[in-house]
This record gives sequence, structure tokens and C-alpha cells, in this order.
Amino acid sequence: MFTITADNVIELLKEVTDNTLREKIIQLVGKTSSSTSIPSDKRLSSKQTMVIRDTSFDDLKGEIEHLKEEIKILKQNHIIYDHRLTQLSALIAKEK
Repeated sequence: MFTITADNVIELLKEVTDNTLREKIIQLVGKTSSSTSIPSDKRLSSKQTMVIRDTSFDDLKGEIEHLKEEIKILKQNHIIYDHRLTQLSALIAKEK
């Protein structure tokens, strides 16, 4: 069994995805270390909301932007190919 300290609590919170469990960890860390290592004005209270973004959120955001760009390129290519197809169809119609 290991002890949760100020040094490793951030790493632990990055791994926890359940908000209820995350709040419980924050409360427990606040109780165990508040009297000795955290000044009273910097303690986490249970009323505060702590927002932690997982790396996966940032990765997904980047992937969404990448996919939007890819969709834009595909739409442009579709317009170009549609125009070429129209030109070829018109050329074939003239030859007949």
C-alpha cells in the first residue's frame, strides 16, 4: 500500500475518470495533508469544482480538427472531380 502525497496526487487524478471518485480522492488528500503541508488559503474545499482534462480529451480535440480538415479537402476534391466528369460527359456528348 502506498501513501497519496502532493507529489503523486496529480498523476493519480489524471488516471481517474470517475468524477465521484476524483472528488473523494481530493477530499482525502485534503484531510490527510491539510494540517501540515497546505496553507489554509490554498486548501481544496468540497465546494470547489476542479476541472481536469485528460490527455485523451486534447488528443480527441486534435483528431477532430484533423478530420475537419480532411473533410474539407475531400469536399474540394469532390467538386474538382465532379467538374472534370461534367467536362468529360460534355465532350463525349459532342463526339456522338
